[in-house]
Amino acid sequence: MTEHWRPGEAMAEFIELDHDRARRRGYPEAVYCEGKTPAQVTAAARAVKASGTPTLFTRAGPAHAKGILLVLPEARYDEDARVLAWPPEPPAPRGGGVLVVDAGTYDLAVAR
Repeated sequence: MTEHWRPGEAMAEFIELDHDRARRRGYPEAVYCEGKTPAQVTAAARAVKASGTPTLFTRAGPAHAKGILLVLPEARYDEDARVLAWPPEPPAPRGGGVLVVDAGTYDLAVAR
């Protein structure tokens, strides 16, 4: 991972990736895809791949997912939840358990 990575000027207009978040905060970077173009999200995926930063891509529609998977073909994609995880392997468990509760099938995508 590059310690002082900075986005290119064009990418800085729509996203600022925190490649050091997992070390500092204990959870990976997340890219909120809704409101971004597929090209912007694909550019973010290229930066993620270059840096090796574990990243979640959330609220990813089909066009976002297509671009991300072109760059990160091994990413895990949950179509219902609209989330992609890279790398696809979950991190080692640490701390206590987490309980996810939903009120029925309407909430299933969010619960996933």
